[in-house]
Amino acid sequence: MLLLDESTKRKADNLRPLIWRILSEIEISGKRLAHAPSPWHVTLMMMAHIEYSTALDEPPIEEKSKIVKLTRKQRPLFRGQGDSTWDLIEKKERCNIDEVLKRAVEPFCALLARLFRSADLPTPPTQAYVATAQHYGLATHLLDFTADPSVAVYFAAHEYRRREDQEAVVFLLPLIDALEHGAKIILPPPFVKRLYIQRGVFIEAPIQTATSIRDLCWEIRFPLDPSFEVIRENEIIDLLPADPWLEKAVQWAMKWAKTTKGFPTDPEATERIFYEACQEIGYPEYLLSGAYAMEQIARWVDFMSDMLYWLAIIVRDGKEWVSPTVVEAIARDNPALTKIAADLFEADAVRLEREGQSDSARGRRQYTQIFRDALSRMHSDR
Repeated sequence: MLLLDESTKRKADNLRPLIWRILSEIEISGKRLAHAPSPWHVTLMMMAHIEYSTALDEPPIEEKSKIVKLTRKQRPLFRGQGDSTWDLIEKKERCNIDEVLKRAVEPFCALLARLFRSADLPTPPTQAYVATAQHYGLATHLLDFTADPSVAVYFAAHEYRRREDQEAVVFLLPLIDALEHGAKIILPPPFVKRLYIQRGVFIEAPIQTATSIRDLCWEIRFPLDPSFEVIRENEIIDLLPADPWLEKAVQWAMKWAKTTKGFPTDPEATERIFYEACQEIGYPEYLLSGAYAMEQIARWVDFMSDMLYWLAIIVRDGKEWVSPTVVEAIARDNPALTKIAADLFEADAVRLEREGQSDSARGRRQYTQIFRDALSRMHSDR
């Protein structure tokens, strides 16, 4: 999608008439509303928009259609919901949410933080634990998004049908617009495999803002269809692989939340609780095994590289560039994880150089410098 070789570019160009014919079946119904006949139409529409928003010079797809030119040139995030009548609102703020799901967040995050402090691993910040709690069903102030439109389409298309006229919806959120209205990008921590596969990120919206997140979004509505799958490199992807320990940790936190209203702060009491919790649910493999932990960290480096492509890479004059606005937002909202990423990219560059992979090492060092520059600017602005 970014810099195709000539052979692949010719094949893509040959597909353009067919792409435009398919996209012409999508109906623009309002200022920021479209209706599509299938989830595949939505995915193609979103991918076309990503291609349009990636190129700052000559757009690879001509600008003749509102279906592609949905926003000014900026990268989008996507969220799928199985019912277009549902509001776009944080789980913690929804009506009829069990208070246990809210109270369980504190013990869940406290357990993860305590375990990571005892392991010889980089310690994620608190908001990364909150993102994990959100992903595993607890009620937080975050909204789940993805950089991959096919993932958003999948979760919307597979929703249980409650009404005959029910429509799924994918929200397209222009990232720069969201940042300008005070939203924050929260990245997942290094150990949540499902979020890597889903290319997941979280948006933390300001409590008071003149424009709601939904007002910034395009909505593309379409019929439910559970036959839709996410395919990468010709394989169907399992977006929800099990993590038995995290699932048990959620159940433990919910059980705790049912029996008490607050989590203790006394060190002796909390240590006793953590000991009892680990006796009950065990320890995650990535904290027990140093080799497995480093494998998780290596996967996270790959995830960070992948997310830079989806969120921040743009093409100008035929070359790849990084959007400073997005990278600095990532650094500002995730400083601890950004520093970890910079250090890991540098360590990976050293390894690649030893293995004779100088081109890959240069790429890693480029990312190292990007993150460190962003962190430096952030500190100098304070």
